[in-house]
Amino acid sequence: MKDKLKRILFEKSNNIFILIANVVINITWVFLLGLFINKSLINTLVIIVVWSLSLIMGKAKHYKSPLKCFLMQVLFFSSLFLSTYINIYVACVFTVYTKFLLSGNADIEDEEAEIEISPSFKDLVLWKPQNESVHQPLIDYLKYNAITDEYLEAERLLKEKVDTKTYLIYKRRFIDGYSYERIAEEFNMPNPRIKECLDKCYYFLIGRLNI
Repeated sequence: MKDKLKRILFEKSNNIFILIANVVINITWVFLLGLFINKSLINTLVIIVVWSLSLIMGKAKHYKSPLKCFLMQVLFFSSLFLSTYINIYVACVFTVYTKFLLSGNADIEDEEAEIEISPSFKDLVLWKPQNESVHQPLIDYLKYNAITDEYLEAERLLKEKVDTKTYLIYKRRFIDGYSYERIAEEFNMPNPRIKECLDKCYYFLIGRLNI
């Protein structure tokens, strides 16, 4: 028991002391930022508490780069604290909504979606049609043919051709309709690796099925 406790406290990279230090540092700089921008202790504390309670929505997305991540948080919290000048209730709504977006629960396009070079008015109002997936031909085929003998035979051959993880990723995306983010969380893989697996299955099946 003593050795196990020692490993948890001192040897693990994400030990409890690092966790406590990160929490204290983050709360401190956010608190100081709030006082600097908002100049109201009560409003600052309300935003921090509301943001903390919103953690039940899920883990927030972050940049891999610590500097980018920090700058993003400064931008978000600055906006939230400034919104208190409108109304503290409005600021709370903005806080919850921001956390909702960062949690990955919002209906936001996958990273595979193409980015339009020329922005339109629709972009300014945060609305545009869903871009088609690069695998759309197979997706459309599966809507009406997922239980045909021809497809089931092709899927059997695919399962024999690829490794188990690749086949499961294929099933999650094309059959179960999982997003890239959800697949990445389940298999602990980056999006480029997921796309490689999907491409392998996609090109095999469209060749086999003559799509």
